Amino acid sequence: MAVTAVIDLGTNTCNLLIVDILPNGQTKLIYTGKESVKLGQGGINRKIITPEAMQRGLLAIQRHMQRIREAGCTHIRAIGTSAVRNASNKKDFLDLIKKETGVEIEIIDGDSEAGYIYQGARMAVGFDEKKVLILDIGGGSNEFIIGNKDQIFWRQSFEIGIARIREEFPISEPITQEEIKQIECHFDKHLQPLWKKVKQYPIDTLIGCSGAFDTFVDLIDNLEPESTYRIKTLISLSDFQIIHQRIITSDHTTLEVMKGLDPIRISMIVIASIFVNFVLQKINIKTMFQSGYALKEGVLAEIAGIQSALK
Repeated sequence: MAVTAVIDLGTNTCNLLIVDILPNGQTKLIYTGKESVKLGQGGINRKIITPEAMQRGLLAIQRHMQRIREAGCTHIRAIGTSAVRNASNKKDFLDLIKKETGVEIEIIDGDSEAGYIYQGARMAVGFDEKKVLILDIGGGSNEFIIGNKDQIFWRQSFEIGIARIREEFPISEPITQEEIKQIECHFDKHLQPLWKKVKQYPIDTLIGCSGAFDTFVDLIDNLEPESTYRIKTLISLSDFQIIHQRIITSDHTTLEVMKGLDPIRISMIVIASIFVNFVLQKINIKTMFQSGYALKEGVLAEIAGIQSALK
C-alpha cells in the first residue's frame, strides 16, 4: 500500500497523518500535523459554513495536499465530521474542495466517528479486559465510548462541541463562576445518556483523545506545543487541577503567553477544561490518560490492518 495519507477535517482543525506502510506490515511515520480551519466560527449553531470558513477549510486542504504530494502518497482518505455533516450548505463546501484540490471528503456519522476514535485510542494506550471511558473533544461534537481491548460496549456522539458552546455562551475574561455553572448545567442536561451508561458499566479510567488533552499535557510539562510527540501519557489528576485553575482564572492576554498553550487552542481551552473537569468530577474518575491517537489513526488502522502503535 506504500505511503498513505489520512485527512481529518474537524470543526476547529484539519489534521493530517502520513505513514509509509512497509511490506512487512510495519509502519514509518512520515508526517503528522494540523491546520486551523474554525469551520464553525460564525455559523455552527445556524448549521452553515460561512464563506470565510470555507476559504479557511480550502486553504488547509491545499496546504495538506502539498505535503501529501511531497511525500509521494499513493492512497488518500479524507474524513469530514460534525461541522460539515450538519451544515445545510455542505454540498457547496464539498464541491469547492473537490474542484480546487481534487480531494473528495467522506462525511461520516457520529457512531462511525466514535468507532474510529476507539480504534485509535486502543492502539495508543493498550487496553485490557477492564472497561474504560474514551472521550474525544471536538469543536462540533464530543464522542464518548465505553470499551475494553475486545469490544465497544456503548458509544455516542453528542452535539455539544466546544465551538458550539463558545458561540452559545459568551464568557467573561476571566470566566465567572456563574458562567461556569451555566455551562456545566448545559453539559449535564445533554449528557444524561452517559450518566446512565456509566452506572450500567462502572468505569474509573478516562482516555482523552484530542488537541485539548495534548494541550493539558504540554501545559503540565511546561513545553512548547507539539515539541514532543506522545503516543500516550498518564495525566496526574492533581496536575490537571492545577492547570485547570490556571486556565479558568486567566484572561485572553494571559492565555496568549502561557507556555504550552497552542495559539489554535486559546479560544476553546477554557470551555474544554471546564468540560473535562465536569466529567472527571461527575463520574469520579481515578485515572486519566492522554492518547496521541484518535480518529485519523483509527481510519489508518482500518485501511492497513494496523494493530499496534505507529513507529
